Amino acid sequence: MSKAVNNNDKDFDAKPLTIADVQEQTRIYLERISTNKILIAGIVRDKRKTEPKIKMKRVDGKYTDEPIFDEDGQFQYWDPKYYITIAFEGGELDLLVELSWYSSLNVGNRALFEGHKGVKYGNVQDIYTNYTVL
Repeated sequence: MSKAVNNNDKDFDAKPLTIADVQEQTRIYLERISTNKILIAGIVRDKRKTEPKIKMKRVDGKYTDEPIFDEDGQFQYWDPKYYITIAFEGGELDLLVELSWYSSLNVGNRALFEGHKGVKYGNVQDIYTNYTVL
């Protein structure tokens, strides 16, 4: 016959927590519930650059059909945008990156991207601030 186990018994052999232990656990808990951090790792599968678009005049916050010209009478263009597609287990993601990142990362590189959620171009987006080639 098996002996019944009483779950009401406390483990008196456990070491009591110090005030420093409780403060550290509280710090870790508060950091986790209020963090704004994004980490994603994957393999660079593709790189692409958008074509520069002509800048249009704005009137009352709306774009018109009139282009903006520079001093020489040439169209002004927006800077192109650079995208890197990374593949990870479970999917793919297109990241809007800076020109320096676009130039230094090659297709086939495995990289870890770090960032945070933020407002960019009036929308809440993932903003990546750092990467590490793995």
